[in-house]
Amino acid sequence: MLNIVGHNLRDKYGTKRLYEILEAAGIPSKEVHFDAPRCNITVAMGDDAARRLIADWPKERSAQTRRGYMWLGRDGGKVLVTLTIDNVIADRSGVSEMLVIADFVKAWGERDSRKLVRPDMDVEVITRSIRAAEVAKELLVCGLVACDIEITREWPSKCLCVGFAPSATKAYVFTKSVLGHAFKLLEDDRLGKVFQNGQFDLHFLLTRHQCRVAGSVDDTIVAWHTRWPEIAGAKTDLQGNKKGGIRRTRKSLLFFGSLYTNAEYWKDYDVDEEGMYVLNGKDCCITMLVWLEMWSELVELGLTEVYEMTKRRIWPVVEMQARGLLVNDQLRRQRISQLAAKRTIFIDELQLIARPLLEERRDKISKPHLIWQKVTCKCCRNGKAARQACVNCAGLPKGAKLGELRAAALAHIRGNGGGVTQKAAAMQAVPNMKKAQLLSLLLKPCTVCNGVGQWEEYAFNPASNDQLAMLLFDVLKLPRRESVDETSLKGLLGWISGEMRDMPQAGELAKS
Repeated sequence: MLNIVGHNLRDKYGTKRLYEILEAAGIPSKEVHFDAPRCNITVAMGDDAARRLIADWPKERSAQTRRGYMWLGRDGGKVLVTLTIDNVIADRSGVSEMLVIADFVKAWGERDSRKLVRPDMDVEVITRSIRAAEVAKELLVCGLVACDIEITREWPSKCLCVGFAPSATKAYVFTKSVLGHAFKLLEDDRLGKVFQNGQFDLHFLLTRHQCRVAGSVDDTIVAWHTRWPEIAGAKTDLQGNKKGGIRRTRKSLLFFGSLYTNAEYWKDYDVDEEGMYVLNGKDCCITMLVWLEMWSELVELGLTEVYEMTKRRIWPVVEMQARGLLVNDQLRRQRISQLAAKRTIFIDELQLIARPLLEERRDKISKPHLIWQKVTCKCCRNGKAARQACVNCAGLPKGAKLGELRAAALAHIRGNGGGVTQKAAAMQAVPNMKKAQLLSLLLKPCTVCNGVGQWEEYAFNPASNDQLAMLLFDVLKLPRRESVDETSLKGLLGWISGEMRDMPQAGELAKS
């Protein structure tokens, strides 16, 4: 084997993780020759190594999806691509390390020969009805076939073809012109079927083509989850958070093929319709090959009963998906209204409990500006002069001219109280007034804010994580947690408010 990087990364990480992986795979690390000029098989760890060893390796990062597959190297030897040591160390779930160990085991088994041997897969594309009928009769006596469908790219999608593989080396693909024969095979309960992610295929056939697949239905994904339940799940970190976590497992046929077969990498959807037929046939062959290996493992581990129990849930789920969930819309709306009313009551009660506690310990709160927010008057904008002489409140146009100000002053005098003689004297004085005098007459303090301009407003928001955290930790002095999400905060606060509501001296207890 050849370490293309030239070192085993001991200096960077201070650990011999590469040798540990080799030993975990049962490969004596002393027998691995690094920097050998010609190797029967080379393990390329990551894209950079793969790109140097494999002529047609793509420019984009592909080692995550193409790992576990064998390639023909530039020197004529075999190259198996796996993950880098960085991936292994970063993935604390251990899944990446398991995959790298599996890849080294595969490579160790291929070390004695430079010849790249792949499983034979013969794909027959059927376009004539006579040949389709002949193949259908042959398949019925097989007892078990691997099945797969491909769908058209236009909307609404329909079935492009249906493939059947009675073995890991032979597949028949029924094209659009002979789909009727394929549907009859699928509906025949004498023939067992194996699917990869069969829930999609069963639902698509049932809803788009009214074809109900009959007979025993097996699924490689169900078998995989039965075999590895501890690593079958979504992308999560160590705390169970989905955002930013490590992808714990993969369940595509491409992934299964990397573990259970020595097949050539075949998943290239950038092909024409004929290419899709061939891809469909290979999918069927590899599904059968993967299924046989998985079933052997289930038998060996005594997990067949668990698998059968899980398998029986496939059709109920498909039927539920096809039928949809029956919803009493009137009852749904009624309960939404009830929940909204309860939420309003809860928020009001929470505000009553929280405000005196927050105000008493305001100096202890880390971010009081979030709870007591400064509000600026939208009329005078807190202007130094505008607060006491607001143009907007006087109804004057912006940049009013002297004539407009005099007209407004006359109207102002007429509308105010006072004697006739007094009003007449004031009106006679208006034509001789300057602009500053007119503004002094017309402009008064802002009526919206009473000349304040800016004030503080209590705005505690129970839906804010930051504000809830201040109430719980800064005020109530509850023990802090490393990570508290919104749901747990709301639940905890709800419990506290309920407890406090039932206590006779809730305020005094909260202060203590």
